[in-house]
Amino acid sequence: MADAFVSFAVQKLGDFLIQQVSLRKNLRKEIEWLKNELLFIQSFLRDAELKQSRDQRVQQWVFEINSIANDVVAILETYSFQAGKSASRLKACACICRKEKKFYNGFIPRGEERMEDVAEGFLNELIRRSLVQVVDTFWERVTECRVHDLLHDLAIQKALEVNFFDIYDPRSHSISSLCIRHVIHSQGKRYFSLDLSNLKLRSIMFFDPDFCNVFQHIDVFRHIYVLHLNIKEVGYIPYAIGSLYQLKFLRFRGIHDLPSSIGNLKNLQTLVFDPVRYTFQLPSETVDLINLRHLVARYSEPLAHISKLTSLQVLERVCCDQWKDVDPVDLVNLRELSMLDIRKSYSLNNISSLENLSTLTLFCRGDESFPSLEFVNCCEKLQKLWLRGRIEKLPHLFPNSITIMVLQNSGLTEDPMPILGMLPNLRNLDLFRAYEGKEIMCSDSSFNQLEFLILYGLENLERWDLVTSAMPLIKGLGVDDCPNLKEIPERMKDVELLKRNYNKW
Repeated sequence: MADAFVSFAVQKLGDFLIQQVSLRKNLRKEIEWLKNELLFIQSFLRDAELKQSRDQRVQQWVFEINSIANDVVAILETYSFQAGKSASRLKACACICRKEKKFYNGFIPRGEERMEDVAEGFLNELIRRSLVQVVDTFWERVTECRVHDLLHDLAIQKALEVNFFDIYDPRSHSISSLCIRHVIHSQGKRYFSLDLSNLKLRSIMFFDPDFCNVFQHIDVFRHIYVLHLNIKEVGYIPYAIGSLYQLKFLRFRGIHDLPSSIGNLKNLQTLVFDPVRYTFQLPSETVDLINLRHLVARYSEPLAHISKLTSLQVLERVCCDQWKDVDPVDLVNLRELSMLDIRKSYSLNNISSLENLSTLTLFCRGDESFPSLEFVNCCEKLQKLWLRGRIEKLPHLFPNSITIMVLQNSGLTEDPMPILGMLPNLRNLDLFRAYEGKEIMCSDSSFNQLEFLILYGLENLERWDLVTSAMPLIKGLGVDDCPNLKEIPERMKDVELLKRNYNKW
Protein backbone atom coordinates (compact mmCIF):
# COMPACT_ATOMS: atom_id res chain seq x y z
CA MET A 1 0.00 0.00 0.00
CA ALA A 2 2.89 2.39 0.68
CA ASP A 3 4.11 1.68 -2.85
CA ALA A 4 0.63 2.57 -4.15
CA PHE A 5 0.65 5.92 -2.32
CA VAL A 6 4.06 6.84 -3.72
CA SER A 7 3.07 5.77 -7.23
CA PHE A 8 -0.03 7.92 -7.05
CA ALA A 9 2.01 10.87 -5.78
CA VAL A 10 4.48 10.53 -8.65
CA GLN A 11 1.63 10.52 -11.14
CA LYS A 12 0.12 13.66 -9.62
CA LEU A 13 3.49 15.41 -9.60
CA GLY A 14 3.98 14.61 -13.27
CA ASP A 15 0.54 16.00 -14.09
CA PHE A 16 1.33 19.10 -12.05
CA LEU A 17 4.55 19.77 -13.96
CA ILE A 18 2.75 19.40 -17.28
CA GLN A 19 -0.13 21.67 -16.31
CA GLN A 20 1.89 24.39 -14.58
CA VAL A 21 4.07 25.39 -17.52
CA SER A 22 4.65 28.87 -16.12
CA LEU A 23 6.39 27.77 -12.95
CA ARG A 24 9.51 29.69 -12.03
CA LYS A 25 12.68 27.86 -12.91
CA ASN A 26 13.76 27.30 -9.31
CA LEU A 27 10.33 26.08 -8.31
CA ARG A 28 10.19 23.66 -11.24
CA LYS A 29 13.62 22.36 -10.28
CA GLU A 30 12.47 21.68 -6.75
CA ILE A 31 9.31 19.91 -7.96
CA GLU A 32 11.36 17.77 -10.34
CA TRP A 33 13.68 16.88 -7.46
CA LEU A 34 10.63 15.93 -5.43
CA LYS A 35 9.40 13.66 -8.18
CA ASN A 36 12.78 11.95 -8.46
CA GLU A 37 12.91 11.38 -4.72
CA LEU A 38 9.48 9.78 -4.81
CA LEU A 39 10.53 7.56 -7.71
CA PHE A 40 13.49 6.44 -5.63
CA ILE A 41 11.20 5.71 -2.68
CA GLN A 42 8.87 3.76 -4.93
CA SER A 43 11.59 1.54 -6.37
CA PHE A 44 12.96 0.88 -2.88
CA LEU A 45 9.67 0.08 -1.22
CA ARG A 46 8.71 -2.61 -3.68
CA ASP A 47 11.51 -4.73 -2.33
CA ALA A 48 12.00 -3.36 1.16
CA GLU A 49 8.44 -3.91 2.35
CA LEU A 50 8.82 -7.61 1.68
CA LYS A 51 12.05 -7.82 3.68
CA GLN A 52 11.68 -5.43 6.59
CA SER A 53 9.97 -7.96 8.86
CA ARG A 54 13.03 -10.22 8.57
CA ASP A 55 15.89 -7.72 8.49
CA GLN A 56 16.46 -4.93 11.00
CA ARG A 57 18.78 -3.12 8.59
CA VAL A 58 15.95 -2.86 6.09
CA GLN A 59 13.70 -1.48 8.81
CA GLN A 60 16.31 1.23 9.38
CA TRP A 61 16.41 2.01 5.66
CA VAL A 62 12.63 2.39 5.63
CA PHE A 63 13.01 4.79 8.55
CA GLU A 64 15.51 6.87 6.58
CA ILE A 65 13.17 6.97 3.60
CA ASN A 66 10.50 8.32 5.91
CA SER A 67 12.87 11.18 6.70
CA ILE A 68 12.99 11.95 2.99
CA ALA A 69 9.19 11.93 2.94
CA ASN A 70 9.26 14.52 5.71
CA ASP A 71 11.57 16.67 3.54
CA VAL A 72 9.03 16.30 0.75
CA VAL A 73 6.32 17.75 2.95
CA ALA A 74 8.58 20.64 3.96
CA ILE A 75 9.18 21.57 0.32
CA LEU A 76 5.49 21.44 -0.47
CA GLU A 77 4.70 23.63 2.50
CA THR A 78 7.29 26.14 1.28
CA TYR A 79 5.86 26.44 -2.22
CA SER A 80 2.18 25.60 -1.78
CA PHE A 81 1.17 29.27 -1.58
CA GLN A 82 2.48 29.75 -5.15
CA ALA A 83 0.74 26.76 -6.68
CA GLY A 84 -2.85 27.28 -5.58
CA LYS A 85 -5.29 24.41 -5.58
CA SER A 86 -3.04 21.96 -7.40
CA ALA A 87 -0.29 22.36 -4.84
CA SER A 88 -2.79 21.82 -2.06
CA ARG A 89 -3.59 18.46 -3.58
CA LEU A 90 0.11 17.71 -3.92
CA LYS A 91 0.66 18.65 -0.32
CA ALA A 92 -2.09 16.27 0.71
CA CYS A 93 -0.53 13.58 -1.44
CA ALA A 94 2.84 14.06 0.23
CA CYS A 95 1.18 13.90 3.61
CA ILE A 96 -0.12 10.49 2.63
CA CYS A 97 3.42 9.48 1.67
CA ARG A 98 4.55 10.31 5.19
CA LYS A 99 2.65 7.31 6.46
CA GLU A 100 5.90 5.42 6.43
CA LYS A 101 4.61 1.91 6.41
CA LYS A 102 1.56 0.31 4.95
CA PHE A 103 -1.33 1.40 7.09
CA TYR A 104 -2.74 -2.05 6.49
CA ASN A 105 0.19 -3.66 8.29
CA GLY A 106 -2.00 -3.78 11.37
CA PHE A 107 -4.56 -5.98 9.66
CA ILE A 108 -3.34 -9.07 11.44
CA PRO A 109 -5.42 -11.37 13.63
CA ARG A 110 -5.06 -10.35 17.24
CA GLY A 111 -5.59 -13.49 19.23
CA GLU A 112 -8.99 -13.64 20.88
CA GLU A 113 -10.08 -10.07 20.15
CA ARG A 114 -13.55 -9.68 18.68
CA MET A 115 -13.46 -8.83 15.00
CA GLU A 116 -15.73 -5.85 15.75
CA ASP A 117 -13.15 -4.45 18.17
CA VAL A 118 -10.33 -5.08 15.70
CA ALA A 119 -12.26 -3.30 12.94
CA GLU A 120 -12.97 -0.33 15.20
CA GLY A 121 -9.30 -0.21 16.09
CA PHE A 122 -8.36 -0.07 12.41
CA LEU A 123 -10.81 2.78 11.84
CA ASN A 124 -9.42 4.72 14.80
CA GLU A 125 -5.90 4.19 13.47
CA LEU A 126 -6.88 5.59 10.07
CA ILE A 127 -8.43 8.57 11.86
CA ARG A 128 -5.29 9.08 13.94
CA ARG A 129 -3.22 9.12 10.76
CA SER A 130 -5.60 11.66 9.16
CA LEU A 131 -6.53 9.26 6.37
CA VAL A 132 -10.16 9.31 7.51
CA GLN A 133 -11.98 12.41 8.77
CA VAL A 134 -14.61 12.17 11.49
CA VAL A 135 -17.96 13.77 10.63
CA ASP A 136 -20.04 12.70 13.61
CA THR A 137 -19.78 10.63 16.77
CA PHE A 138 -22.23 9.25 19.28
CA TRP A 139 -21.42 7.67 22.61
CA GLU A 140 -17.70 7.95 21.86
CA ARG A 141 -18.06 5.98 18.63
CA VAL A 142 -17.62 7.26 15.12
CA THR A 143 -21.00 7.12 13.41
CA GLU A 144 -20.11 8.99 10.22
CA CYS A 145 -16.83 9.67 8.47
CA ARG A 146 -15.41 10.74 5.13
CA VAL A 147 -12.11 10.45 3.28
CA HIS A 148 -10.11 13.16 1.53
CA ASP A 149 -10.89 13.34 -2.18
CA LEU A 150 -7.31 12.39 -2.96
CA LEU A 151 -7.51 9.22 -0.90
CA HIS A 152 -10.97 8.56 -2.32
CA ASP A 153 -9.59 8.68 -5.86
CA LEU A 154 -6.71 6.44 -4.91
CA ALA A 155 -8.96 3.90 -3.20
CA ILE A 156 -11.24 3.67 -6.24
CA GLN A 157 -8.28 3.44 -8.59
CA LYS A 158 -6.68 0.60 -6.65
CA ALA A 159 -10.01 -1.19 -6.15
CA LEU A 160 -10.61 -1.20 -9.89
CA GLU A 161 -7.05 -2.30 -10.60
CA VAL A 162 -7.36 -5.36 -8.38
CA ASN A 163 -11.03 -5.99 -9.27
CA PHE A 164 -12.11 -5.49 -5.69
CA PHE A 165 -15.55 -4.12 -6.64
CA ASP A 166 -17.44 -2.51 -9.51
CA ILE A 167 -20.34 -0.08 -9.68
CA TYR A 168 -22.95 -0.77 -12.33
CA ASP A 169 -23.08 2.05 -14.89
CA PRO A 170 -26.42 2.07 -16.78
CA ARG A 171 -24.95 4.35 -19.45
CA SER A 172 -22.46 1.76 -20.63
CA HIS A 173 -24.67 -1.13 -19.50
CA SER A 174 -21.66 -3.11 -18.41
CA ILE A 175 -19.91 -4.38 -15.35
CA SER A 176 -16.60 -6.14 -14.90
CA SER A 177 -16.78 -9.90 -15.21
CA LEU A 178 -13.74 -10.16 -12.95
CA CYS A 179 -15.25 -8.34 -9.96
CA ILE A 180 -17.09 -10.36 -7.35
CA ARG A 181 -18.58 -7.37 -5.51
CA HIS A 182 -21.25 -5.27 -7.23
CA VAL A 183 -23.03 -2.05 -6.27
CA ILE A 184 -26.23 -1.01 -8.05
CA HIS A 185 -27.66 2.47 -7.58
CA SER A 186 -30.23 2.62 -10.36
CA GLN A 187 -31.91 0.69 -13.19
CA GLY A 188 -31.71 -2.66 -11.43
CA LYS A 189 -33.84 -4.31 -14.11
CA ARG A 190 -31.20 -3.52 -16.74
CA TYR A 191 -28.46 -4.79 -14.41
CA PHE A 192 -30.12 -8.19 -14.15
CA SER A 193 -30.45 -8.33 -17.95
CA LEU A 194 -26.66 -8.73 -18.09
CA ASP A 195 -25.23 -12.23 -18.26
CA LEU A 196 -24.31 -12.84 -14.64
CA SER A 197 -24.64 -16.62 -14.74
CA ASN A 198 -20.92 -17.35 -14.69
CA LEU A 199 -20.04 -14.89 -11.94
CA LYS A 200 -19.50 -16.13 -8.42
CA LEU A 201 -20.54 -12.90 -6.75
CA ARG A 202 -19.58 -12.45 -3.11
CA SER A 203 -21.32 -9.15 -2.37
CA ILE A 204 -24.30 -7.25 -3.77
CA MET A 205 -25.40 -3.87 -2.44
CA PHE A 206 -28.66 -2.74 -4.03
CA PHE A 207 -29.79 0.88 -3.68
CA ASP A 208 -32.35 1.12 -6.47
CA PRO A 209 -35.60 1.97 -4.64
CA ASP A 210 -37.75 1.48 -7.72
CA PHE A 211 -36.84 -2.11 -8.54
CA CYS A 212 -38.65 -4.58 -6.33
CA ASN A 213 -38.31 -7.84 -8.25
CA VAL A 214 -34.85 -8.61 -6.89
CA PHE A 215 -35.62 -12.16 -5.89
CA GLN A 216 -36.70 -13.20 -9.37
CA HIS A 217 -32.96 -13.47 -9.94
CA ILE A 218 -31.99 -15.33 -6.78
CA ASP A 219 -29.70 -17.68 -8.72
CA VAL A 220 -27.28 -14.76 -9.04
CA PHE A 221 -26.94 -14.73 -5.24
CA ARG A 222 -25.88 -18.35 -4.77
CA HIS A 223 -22.32 -17.63 -3.61
CA ILE A 224 -22.70 -14.27 -1.90
CA TYR A 225 -21.52 -13.41 1.60
CA VAL A 226 -23.07 -9.93 1.74
CA LEU A 227 -26.57 -8.94 0.62
CA HIS A 228 -27.74 -5.37 1.26
CA LEU A 229 -31.10 -4.39 -0.20
CA ASN A 230 -32.30 -0.82 0.22
CA ILE A 231 -35.50 -0.71 -1.81
CA LYS A 232 -39.00 0.65 -1.36
CA GLU A 233 -41.01 -2.47 -0.74
CA VAL A 234 -40.48 -6.08 -1.70
CA GLY A 235 -43.04 -7.60 0.64
CA TYR A 236 -42.29 -11.26 1.19
CA ILE A 237 -39.01 -13.03 0.55
CA PRO A 238 -39.10 -16.36 -1.28
CA TYR A 239 -38.36 -19.61 0.51
CA ALA A 240 -35.32 -20.04 -1.73
CA ILE A 241 -33.36 -17.53 0.31
CA GLY A 242 -32.60 -20.42 2.62
CA SER A 243 -30.30 -21.82 -0.06
CA LEU A 244 -27.82 -18.94 0.25
CA TYR A 245 -25.67 -20.98 2.62
CA GLN A 246 -22.60 -18.73 2.40
CA LEU A 247 -24.43 -15.61 3.51
CA LYS A 248 -22.85 -13.78 6.46
CA PHE A 249 -24.40 -10.30 6.26
CA LEU A 250 -28.05 -9.67 5.42
CA ARG A 251 -29.69 -6.25 5.53
CA PHE A 252 -33.13 -5.44 4.20
CA ARG A 253 -35.37 -2.45 3.80
CA GLY A 254 -38.85 -2.86 2.39
CA ILE A 255 -39.38 -6.42 3.68
CA HIS A 256 -42.49 -7.54 5.56
CA ASP A 257 -41.69 -11.05 6.72
CA LEU A 258 -39.08 -13.76 6.43
CA PRO A 259 -39.69 -17.39 5.44
CA SER A 260 -38.88 -20.25 7.79
CA SER A 261 -35.98 -21.23 5.54
CA ILE A 262 -33.97 -18.38 7.09
CA GLY A 263 -32.95 -20.92 9.72
CA ASN A 264 -30.81 -22.68 7.11
CA LEU A 265 -28.31 -19.80 7.00
CA LYS A 266 -25.94 -21.26 9.56
CA ASN A 267 -23.11 -18.89 8.58
CA LEU A 268 -25.16 -15.72 9.00
CA GLN A 269 -23.55 -13.30 11.46
CA THR A 270 -25.50 -10.05 10.93
CA LEU A 271 -29.24 -9.67 10.33
CA VAL A 272 -30.62 -6.13 10.07
CA PHE A 273 -34.13 -5.02 9.17
CA ASP A 274 -35.20 -1.46 8.44
CA PRO A 275 -38.93 -2.10 8.07
CA VAL A 276 -41.30 0.16 6.17
CA ARG A 277 -43.95 -0.93 8.65
CA TYR A 278 -43.83 -0.45 12.41
CA THR A 279 -42.95 -4.08 13.07
CA PHE A 280 -42.59 -7.32 11.17
CA GLN A 281 -42.48 -10.99 11.99
CA LEU A 282 -39.45 -13.20 12.49
CA PRO A 283 -40.01 -16.92 12.05
CA SER A 284 -39.25 -19.20 14.99
CA GLU A 285 -36.46 -20.78 12.93
CA THR A 286 -34.42 -17.60 13.44
CA VAL A 287 -33.11 -19.13 16.66
CA ASP A 288 -31.32 -21.76 14.53
CA LEU A 289 -28.82 -19.12 13.33
CA ILE A 290 -26.10 -20.44 15.59
CA ASN A 291 -23.44 -17.94 14.41
CA LEU A 292 -25.63 -14.83 14.55
CA ARG A 293 -23.78 -11.98 16.28
CA HIS A 294 -25.93 -8.94 15.43
CA LEU A 295 -29.73 -8.91 15.35
CA VAL A 296 -31.31 -5.52 14.67
CA ALA A 297 -35.04 -5.96 14.20
CA ARG A 298 -38.30 -4.69 15.64
CA TYR A 299 -40.27 -7.91 15.43
CA SER A 300 -43.91 -8.28 16.38
CA GLU A 301 -44.14 -11.70 18.05
CA PRO A 302 -42.05 -13.18 20.88
CA LEU A 303 -39.08 -15.11 19.57
CA ALA A 304 -39.22 -18.26 21.64
CA HIS A 305 -35.91 -19.73 22.71
CA ILE A 306 -33.92 -16.65 21.71
CA SER A 307 -31.42 -17.73 24.36
CA LYS A 308 -30.28 -20.39 21.88
CA LEU A 309 -28.48 -17.59 20.00
CA THR A 310 -25.43 -17.93 22.22
CA SER A 311 -23.16 -16.08 19.77
CA LEU A 312 -25.37 -12.98 19.89
CA GLN A 313 -23.46 -9.82 20.79
CA VAL A 314 -25.86 -7.06 19.73
CA LEU A 315 -29.65 -7.13 20.07
CA GLU A 316 -31.37 -3.89 19.04
CA ARG A 317 -34.95 -2.61 18.76
CA VAL A 318 -36.49 -5.54 20.59
CA CYS A 319 -39.87 -4.73 22.12
CA CYS A 320 -40.27 -5.44 25.81
CA ASP A 321 -43.23 -7.72 25.06
CA GLN A 322 -40.78 -9.99 23.26
CA TRP A 323 -38.20 -9.90 26.07
CA LYS A 324 -39.99 -9.90 29.40
CA ASP A 325 -40.33 -13.70 29.58
CA VAL A 326 -36.86 -14.52 28.25
CA ASP A 327 -34.30 -16.34 30.37
CA PRO A 328 -31.09 -14.77 29.01
CA VAL A 329 -28.64 -16.69 31.16
CA ASP A 330 -27.15 -18.41 28.07
CA LEU A 331 -26.62 -15.12 26.19
CA VAL A 332 -23.13 -14.95 27.58
CA ASN A 333 -21.75 -12.90 24.67
CA LEU A 334 -24.45 -10.23 24.58
CA ARG A 335 -22.81 -6.81 24.95
CA GLU A 336 -25.38 -4.39 23.56
CA LEU A 337 -29.11 -4.43 24.23
CA SER A 338 -31.71 -1.83 23.24
CA MET A 339 -35.34 -2.33 24.23
CA LEU A 340 -38.51 -0.41 23.35
CA ASP A 341 -42.10 -0.09 24.60
CA ILE A 342 -41.35 -0.76 28.26
CA ARG A 343 -44.27 -0.58 30.70
CA LYS A 344 -44.22 -0.12 34.45
CA SER A 345 -45.99 -3.44 34.90
CA TYR A 346 -43.09 -5.36 33.37
CA SER A 347 -40.04 -6.64 35.21
CA LEU A 348 -36.59 -6.04 33.76
CA ASN A 349 -34.73 -8.05 36.38
CA ASN A 350 -33.70 -10.73 33.89
CA ILE A 351 -31.29 -8.19 32.34
CA SER A 352 -29.08 -8.68 35.41
CA SER A 353 -28.19 -12.14 34.04
CA LEU A 354 -26.26 -10.57 31.15
CA GLU A 355 -22.81 -10.70 32.68
CA ASN A 356 -20.98 -9.09 29.75
CA LEU A 357 -23.48 -6.33 28.98
CA SER A 358 -21.66 -3.05 28.27
CA THR A 359 -24.33 -0.93 26.52
CA LEU A 360 -27.98 -0.73 27.59
CA THR A 361 -30.71 1.42 26.04
CA LEU A 362 -34.21 1.29 27.52
CA PHE A 363 -37.16 3.29 26.12
CA CYS A 364 -40.56 3.38 27.79
CA ARG A 365 -43.78 3.46 25.80
CA GLY A 366 -45.21 6.98 25.59
CA ASP A 367 -45.45 8.55 29.06
CA GLU A 368 -45.04 5.25 30.88
CA SER A 369 -42.78 4.96 33.93
CA PHE A 370 -40.00 2.46 34.36
CA PRO A 371 -40.42 -0.51 36.65
CA SER A 372 -37.76 -0.89 39.32
CA LEU A 373 -34.26 -0.18 38.01
CA GLU A 374 -32.38 -1.73 40.92
CA PHE A 375 -31.22 -4.53 38.61
CA VAL A 376 -28.84 -2.12 36.87
CA ASN A 377 -26.38 -2.31 39.74
CA CYS A 378 -25.89 -6.02 38.99
CA CYS A 379 -24.56 -5.26 35.49
CA GLU A 380 -20.97 -4.97 36.62
CA LYS A 381 -19.51 -4.36 33.14
CA LEU A 382 -22.05 -1.77 32.05
CA GLN A 383 -20.41 1.32 30.53
CA LYS A 384 -23.14 3.10 28.56
CA LEU A 385 -26.68 3.59 29.85
CA TRP A 386 -29.57 5.44 28.21
CA LEU A 387 -32.93 5.59 30.00
CA ARG A 388 -35.86 7.29 28.26
CA GLY A 389 -39.03 7.41 30.30
CA ARG A 390 -40.30 8.50 33.70
CA ILE A 391 -38.27 7.36 36.70
CA GLU A 392 -40.19 7.53 39.94
CA LYS A 393 -37.10 6.95 42.03
CA LEU A 394 -33.51 7.02 40.82
CA PRO A 395 -31.55 3.99 42.10
CA HIS A 396 -29.01 4.92 44.75
CA LEU A 397 -26.51 2.48 43.32
CA PHE A 398 -25.24 2.25 39.75
CA PRO A 399 -22.28 0.11 38.64
CA ASN A 400 -18.98 1.96 39.01
CA SER A 401 -18.10 0.94 35.45
CA ILE A 402 -20.52 3.43 33.85
CA THR A 403 -18.76 6.03 31.68
CA ILE A 404 -21.70 7.49 29.72
CA MET A 405 -25.24 8.11 30.93
CA VAL A 406 -28.29 9.67 29.29
CA LEU A 407 -31.46 10.37 31.25
CA GLN A 408 -34.33 11.53 29.06
CA ASN A 409 -37.92 12.50 29.94
CA SER A 410 -37.28 11.14 33.43
CA GLY A 411 -39.54 13.55 35.33
CA LEU A 412 -37.28 13.43 38.38
CA THR A 413 -38.36 15.63 41.29
CA GLU A 414 -35.28 15.04 43.43
CA ASP A 415 -31.89 16.42 42.44
CA PRO A 416 -30.05 13.54 40.67
CA MET A 417 -26.59 15.11 41.06
CA PRO A 418 -25.73 13.69 44.51
CA ILE A 419 -26.22 10.14 43.20
CA LEU A 420 -24.69 10.60 39.75
CA GLY A 421 -21.76 12.62 41.08
CA MET A 422 -20.48 9.60 42.99
CA LEU A 423 -19.93 7.47 39.88
CA PRO A 424 -16.12 7.24 39.74
CA ASN A 425 -15.75 6.71 35.98
CA LEU A 426 -18.58 8.84 34.57
CA ARG A 427 -17.21 10.95 31.68
CA ASN A 428 -20.34 11.97 29.79
CA LEU A 429 -23.69 12.94 31.31
CA ASP A 430 -26.75 14.12 29.37
CA LEU A 431 -29.87 15.27 31.22
CA PHE A 432 -32.56 15.73 28.58
CA ARG A 433 -35.84 16.94 30.10
CA ALA A 434 -34.87 14.71 33.00
CA TYR A 435 -35.38 16.91 36.06
CA GLU A 436 -38.34 19.04 37.15
CA GLY A 437 -36.81 20.66 40.24
CA LYS A 438 -35.47 24.19 40.68
CA GLU A 439 -31.94 23.53 41.97
CA ILE A 440 -29.03 21.19 41.31
CA MET A 441 -26.06 20.84 43.62
CA CYS A 442 -22.65 19.42 42.72
CA SER A 443 -20.88 18.85 46.03
CA ASP A 444 -17.24 18.36 47.04
CA SER A 445 -15.26 15.84 45.01
CA SER A 446 -18.24 14.90 42.86
CA PHE A 447 -17.95 14.08 39.16
CA ASN A 448 -14.21 13.52 39.43
CA GLN A 449 -13.92 12.15 35.88
CA LEU A 450 -16.69 14.06 34.14
CA GLU A 451 -15.59 15.66 30.86
CA PHE A 452 -18.85 16.54 29.08
CA LEU A 453 -22.17 17.68 30.51
CA ILE A 454 -25.42 18.43 28.67
CA LEU A 455 -28.38 20.10 30.38
CA TYR A 456 -31.33 20.35 27.99
CA GLY A 457 -34.96 21.18 28.59
CA LEU A 458 -34.73 21.61 32.37
CA GLU A 459 -37.47 24.21 32.26
CA ASN A 460 -37.85 24.71 36.03
CA LEU A 461 -34.15 24.91 36.82
CA GLU A 462 -33.26 28.23 38.45
CA ARG A 463 -30.01 27.62 40.31
CA TRP A 464 -26.88 25.54 39.83
CA ASP A 465 -24.44 25.30 42.73
CA LEU A 466 -20.99 23.99 41.88
CA VAL A 467 -18.31 23.76 44.57
CA THR A 468 -14.69 24.35 43.63
CA SER A 469 -13.57 20.73 43.77
CA ALA A 470 -16.43 19.34 41.64
CA MET A 471 -15.95 18.50 37.95
CA PRO A 472 -12.19 19.16 37.86
CA LEU A 473 -11.80 17.63 34.37
CA ILE A 474 -14.77 19.25 32.62
CA LYS A 475 -14.03 20.01 28.95
CA GLY A 476 -17.40 20.69 27.37
CA LEU A 477 -20.75 22.05 28.50
CA GLY A 478 -24.12 22.32 26.78
CA VAL A 479 -26.97 24.27 28.35
CA ASP A 480 -30.05 24.76 26.20
CA ASP A 481 -33.77 25.37 26.74
CA CYS A 482 -33.33 26.10 30.45
CA PRO A 483 -35.21 29.44 30.44
CA ASN A 484 -35.24 30.02 34.21
CA LEU A 485 -31.58 29.31 34.89
CA LYS A 486 -30.29 32.72 35.91
CA GLU A 487 -26.61 31.99 35.36
CA ILE A 488 -24.15 29.14 35.13
CA PRO A 489 -21.34 28.80 37.70
CA GLU A 490 -18.48 31.20 37.12
CA ARG A 491 -15.98 28.42 36.46
CA MET A 492 -18.19 27.01 33.71
CA LYS A 493 -18.11 30.23 31.71
CA ASP A 494 -14.67 29.34 30.37
CA VAL A 495 -15.65 25.80 29.35
CA GLU A 496 -16.15 25.06 25.67
CA LEU A 497 -19.79 25.12 24.62
CA LEU A 498 -21.02 21.89 23.11
CA LYS A 499 -23.20 21.61 20.04
CA ARG A 500 -25.34 18.52 20.27
CA ASN A 501 -27.47 17.04 17.51
CA TYR A 502 -30.70 16.55 19.41
CA ASN A 503 -32.29 14.78 16.46
CA LYS A 504 -30.61 11.66 17.77
CA TRP A 505 -33.04 11.64 20.65
